[in-house]
Amino acid sequence: MQNKHRGIYSGGNFIFLPCIFFLFLLLFSKELQSQTQSNLEIFYNLADSAAYNAAKNIPKNDTTVKLDLGTGSIYSIFNNRIMESFQKAGKFILSGLKYDSIGANVILRIDKTNINYGEAFQKRLFGDFYAQREISISGNYILFSPVLSPHNFNYTYTDTVNIDDIKKIENLGFPFTGGKSPAEPLLASIYEPVIAIGAAALTVILFFTIRSK
Repeated sequence: MQNKHRGIYSGGNFIFLPCIFFLFLLLFSKELQSQTQSNLEIFYNLADSAAYNAAKNIPKNDTTVKLDLGTGSIYSIFNNRIMESFQKAGKFILSGLKYDSIGANVILRIDKTNINYGEAFQKRLFGDFYAQREISISGNYILFSPVLSPHNFNYTYTDTVNIDDIKKIENLGFPFTGGKSPAEPLLASIYEPVIAIGAAALTVILFFTIRSK
C-alpha cells in the first residue's frame, strides 16, 4: 500500500530545512570571546615588568633600595605597582629624598606610553570586526650600586580586540589609555547587508518552491 502522507522532513525538505538553519546561524550568530584586558591593566603589567627587571639588575647583596620615581603627574598611577614589583623582587624600599649610602639607589623614569590599533578585519564572513592592539611603555632608570649604571627600557604588548569593545577597555579618567579607533571597512558595510537580504529572500523563494511540489 502506497503511503500518501508527506511530512516536512520528507524528500527535498529533509535537506532544505537544515540548510535554512545553517544559513541563519551563519548570518546572525554571535561570536564567543573571552574577557578582554583593559588598556590600563596592560600598562600596569608592562610597568611591573620594567620595575621587576630593574630590581633584578641590582646586586643580590643590596636588599635595600632608595627609589626615586620620576613618573610625573600623568603616570603617577604606576608608582605603587612599581614599588610592589621591587618588593616582589626581594628589595626593601627606603623612604626619604636624599641619596642613601646604604644599599642601592635607583632613579626610574617613564617617558612615553603609546596605544595603536591596526586596521579593522573580520575573522569570518558576517562576523564581528577586530583590530590588532599594540600597547607600549618606554623609559629609563639609573642604578647607583655602587657605580652609576644607566639603562633604557621599552616593553610592548600585542593582541587582537573586538572593535565594539574598544570604548570599554579605555579609561577616560586616564587619557593615555585611549587611542584612535579604526573604522569599519566601507565595502563590508555595503556588501554584507546586500548579501544578508539576498540570502533571506532566496531562502523564502526556495521554501515556497519546494512546498508547492
